[in-house]
Amino acid sequence: MGAVSAYVLISGFEAFQEAVQQGGLAQDIADSLLAVMDYEAFVALMQRQLAATNGILDPSQAVTVTAAMVCFRNVWSKASRVVRESRSGGYNGFGGYASEAITLGERLEHKFAYGSRSILGSLWHPSLTRRDLPDMAQIKLKWNKEEFDITIEEGSTVEVFKTQVWTLTQVPMDRQKFLGFPGGMLKDTDDLMAKVAKLKSGAKVTLMGTPEGKELKAPEEKVVFEEDLSPEEKARILKEKKVEIPPAGIKNLGNTCYMNATLQCLNRVGDLREALNQYQSPGTEVRDIDSVLTAQLRSVNSQLTSTTDSIVPMQFVMALRQRFPRFAEMQNGAPMQQDADECLRGLLTTLSGTLKGSSESTNRIDELFGYKIKSTLRCLECDEEAPQETEEMSRVLLCHLGTQTDPVSHITQGVQLSLKEHIEKQSPVLGRNAQYEKSSSIASLPPFLVVQFARFGYKGANEWAGTSASKVKLTRKCAFTHTFDIFDCTSDDVKKRLSVGRVKKKEQEDKELERQKAALDKSSSAKEDVEMKPAEDSEMQPVGLEELDTGYYQLIGIVSHKGRTADGGHYVGWTLHKKADGKDLKDDKWVLFDDDDVTFVNWKDMTGMSTDLCGGKADTQIAYINIYQRITVLADPGQALGSDAGEKGDSGYSAKDVTMEGQ
Repeated sequence: MGAVSAYVLISGFEAFQEAVQQGGLAQDIADSLLAVMDYEAFVALMQRQLAATNGILDPSQAVTVTAAMVCFRNVWSKASRVVRESRSGGYNGFGGYASEAITLGERLEHKFAYGSRSILGSLWHPSLTRRDLPDMAQIKLKWNKEEFDITIEEGSTVEVFKTQVWTLTQVPMDRQKFLGFPGGMLKDTDDLMAKVAKLKSGAKVTLMGTPEGKELKAPEEKVVFEEDLSPEEKARILKEKKVEIPPAGIKNLGNTCYMNATLQCLNRVGDLREALNQYQSPGTEVRDIDSVLTAQLRSVNSQLTSTTDSIVPMQFVMALRQRFPRFAEMQNGAPMQQDADECLRGLLTTLSGTLKGSSESTNRIDELFGYKIKSTLRCLECDEEAPQETEEMSRVLLCHLGTQTDPVSHITQGVQLSLKEHIEKQSPVLGRNAQYEKSSSIASLPPFLVVQFARFGYKGANEWAGTSASKVKLTRKCAFTHTFDIFDCTSDDVKKRLSVGRVKKKEQEDKELERQKAALDKSSSAKEDVEMKPAEDSEMQPVGLEELDTGYYQLIGIVSHKGRTADGGHYVGWTLHKKADGKDLKDDKWVLFDDDDVTFVNWKDMTGMSTDLCGGKADTQIAYINIYQRITVLADPGQALGSDAGEKGDSGYSAKDVTMEGQ
């Protein structure tokens, strides 16, 4: 309720409301009425307002003014309380206070009405002279970013002062705290005039308090804190808001880092995740440990993709140790460190018997990781003995590191070295042991290629040095990059097939460079017409195109080891998160899985000075297992090599980009 309405409530004059709408003196008197709770102070303020405007009052009307003041005095404190409590919401209706004020107003209206003029109009007369004004003091009040000049009448109390402040700021009297008065915080029992007298010239008093209507309110929606969310709810919300957070980690359950790193890398193979999701456990009567281990692996993969918190795969560890008792070996009361390569091979072997392939004669593991090795065994001591040719399936490609005198410097060189070996065996022609050379080549290319670096070996006992046989780790450097070209390791038939895909890939790259060059020469409005489609659109390819192998593989996962022996140290996993696009992302973005500690890293930090996964430093992480994904191109079977595919538009060929798992 405003100052004007308060005056109308107390006086009861409807005509006064019309006069107030015109502002000026009527508004000033109404403000004064609401700001003061003391009768004498009100009279002084009213006279001061009249005198300040050089107004004069007819002495014959002095009786009218006096009578009005006497009536106001009787109900002043009660009416002021009505106004304050109605503003703050603490007074539900005006009740007796309003009735008493209105009744008094009606009496005044009946006694002192002057036709269409209000009692306020009767106060205004040219014969009024300036009266002596009471003593006053001015103080400056600072509240938030606002400042007010407040006049303190002689004899005013703290309650009167707070009422004035309330009308200016809407801060209720019980919330008002004042700083700057001598002697500390202003109290209701203090002598206001004594406090004001001690203020230095130009000093400011600071008000602290919240105005009515600005109080803290309960939130309209229930606040849910992050720690109260389940991992699944947190992952769903973050996914909806497109917040990029690291994937879930895996708790170390006692030297299980070898298993954690292997599981994280396998989880980034999308086709394997899909096969596990479709796996149906057999009935209890035919269920064996392989089916139990597969079901537990399916559960682990599901948890890793549906939560942001670290998981505790206790049941999977129990099934793994039951299937492979070696992983349950103990030493000094704790589980022993194991080999990540043995864990990977054991899981692939188990899954090959439980995950069915596209036909009854195949399994899903060989369809994803299996490749054919074509070998020729030739006797070096007898030319008359015919070479023996064999073909077998394999899932892990070995990369030898050479010897101290003839080390391997690159992964391609190491793989080629592993495809050739010398063995000694019985020769049926010579009738004795002879030296043979076994030359192998890759006769088929898998969608996902696993390369294991031969980092660990056995060192024989040395009686002179007093050492026993033990496992040793080779830390020499073997360089590798984002991609692996397997062309030189394949058979002749495969090379012929790869040559077609490699030519197509080169044509596609040249075409993309031409488009990028054209885009730079054209205006921004035409740039959209020449830009390449995003990778996610590559799934929508024209019908009738043939997928061709190129012999190139994209690195998507790494299991690395830190330490000097296979029986100790620490394993971590690395997976490709996003490929660099040259614009927003300048370098490939990877995820580092150090058990339950998961972070984002850049490729340059994985092959830099402090950490170089290629090797060379004994006490840093060194790549042990690399997982690659095949890169292919799509081409029109009827299109000749070297023809301009651009003339056919999208119906010609386009590169099939490697889809990064886990994006």
